Amino acid sequence: HIVGFLRYELALDAQQAKRVIFPVPQIIGLDTECNLKNTSNFLQDRIGLSQQEIAVIIAKKPTLFILNVENSLIPKSAYVERCLNTTVELKSALLKQPVLLGYSLDRIQSRMEQLVKAGIAPNKITVGISMTEGNFQKWLFSSLSKLQLSKWNSAAMTYLCKRQNFTDRDIDTLCNKLPHII
Repeated sequence: HIVGFLRYELALDAQQAKRVIFPVPQIIGLDTECNLKNTSNFLQDRIGLSQQEIAVIIAKKPTLFILNVENSLIPKSAYVERCLNTTVELKSALLKQPVLLGYSLDRIQSRMEQLVKAGIAPNKITVGISMTEGNFQKWLFSSLSKLQLSKWNSAAMTYLCKRQNFTDRDIDTLCNKLPHII
């Protein structure tokens, strides 16, 4: 029943079905109705994923099908959606990083709070969620440094341009040379 569901309900080809079953063999013991259909219905109805997008996600992260929709997927997706502000952003995040909802809610919240506190766009959770804590902190520091440098450069350019009465052509010339100067 499970293979039939994967092949005909989710329209996975044989290779994709194999990529679901081999890493997560316990999927064979699941109740088709309870787990697989509930999860695919949740992904389709709540997040707006198409049948084809569900197939891609499930082939990349088959363990999503063994998670409980009510106790795991709904709270995690609701939190991420609140942080990203729209279902469209949640859908985009899942397509970029299907493992996102596979992490614990505590980890998702911790990483998201750190991103927001640093002033980094919350959709960058797709980059930082799968990193080790040490690598995440390095990446966060690097991203914050680049963001601050960008703000400083913007403020400095605005000041210089007003102070020196630069023309648009002068500004273009300076902007083209700026990356070489820094």
